[in-house]
Amino acid sequence: MTDRRNAEEALRSANRELEIATRRMRRSLAAAARIQRSLLPTALPNLPGLQFAFGYHPCDELAGDALNVVKLDEDRIASTCST
Repeated sequence: MTDRRNAEEALRSANRELEIATRRMRRSLAAAARIQRSLLPTALPNLPGLQFAFGYHPCDELAGDALNVVKLDEDRIASTCST
């Protein structure tokens, strides 16, 4: 019976450690997602005859995607998108 109790306690301990690690990972992913969202454009250039739009659909895992549209001068824009 002692072996079984030891195994049960070891399992409970492993589950506690796993729960702690999972909470830490979720906090880290949430912080990284906030940072990634903060890098998205808050406003797009207003140029006659052009319209810009984008959609943001986050996934469960973190990626290094980035997007920006920048007005360089009256006649030129730059768009960046990296994945």
